[in-house]
Amino acid sequence: MLKRIFIWLLRCTHCRGFGIQSPSAYQFVRYVINEHYPYYKYDDLRLQLNEMDTVQRLLAKLYFRLANYWQPCMVFNVQPAYAEFISSGCLSSTITDTLPLSLRNHTLLIMPADYATIHATELIEFVTQANANLLLVIEGIHKRKVKPLWKQLLQTDKVSVSFDLFYCGILFFDNRIKQNYKINF
Repeated sequence: MLKRIFIWLLRCTHCRGFGIQSPSAYQFVRYVINEHYPYYKYDDLRLQLNEMDTVQRLLAKLYFRLANYWQPCMVFNVQPAYAEFISSGCLSSTITDTLPLSLRNHTLLIMPADYATIHATELIEFVTQANANLLLVIEGIHKRKVKPLWKQLLQTDKVSVSFDLFYCGILFFDNRIKQNYKINF
């Protein structure tokens, strides 16, 4: 708990989209990342939330909002704890634990830190072929093993906008001007 407070204090100047000039990035921060109003499914998912720790609760709600916002046809997720939240956010999405071969439709990839580090070269290769239909989330971007991978992903030409939420990072691959945002989440 003390660590969470310390992280929040370090990032308190990056709250609620302050300093973000891009209207689309500002809207994403305000209405997806830092949305505090209860969504329609939060009451149905309350039992699962009670079984999680604070960070897992934050991430579960974030993944719900990301699925609701992105409306992905396919979701790559190797953590079964979040599957219910993702499927509640987008009822039409298919959740799989194998990387999709094509990104024709909207795709959401959620990678835990250990998976990302084990498959780092495969992930970098996948990202170099990514298109605007991909939204990539990597957990634990400030862990010692994941930090070099995160920095390497930020340097690729395909990544346009990135959001550092400390507990995870979100990467967009559309044609916007390259920006890296640090958000207090």
